[in-house]
Amino acid sequence: MDWWEGLDAGVRDQLSAIMADVTQTRNGEAFGVNEAAKQSVIDAGGVVRSLTAEQRQAWVDAMKPVWSQFEADVGADNIAIAQEINAQH
Repeated sequence: MDWWEGLDAGVRDQLSAIMADVTQTRNGEAFGVNEAAKQSVIDAGGVVRSLTAEQRQAWVDAMKPVWSQFEADVGADNIAIAQEINAQH
């Protein structure tokens, strides 16, 4: 964070905009790859299951101990940010 805060505000704004644009583009491409892979599974006779909101929450709750296990490696701040992002979906 010190590095980021040390940047000139204009540079920070431009870099932030570039990062947002690249993230959106890459996420779109990743979504396309995932959808193609899912279709390949279906075409091969596989079953793709979608979780209900309750099932998804049960999965999230079951994974919480894993988050704690990796907190020292990943960082509590990064885990908190990932949880915030996931809560939006």
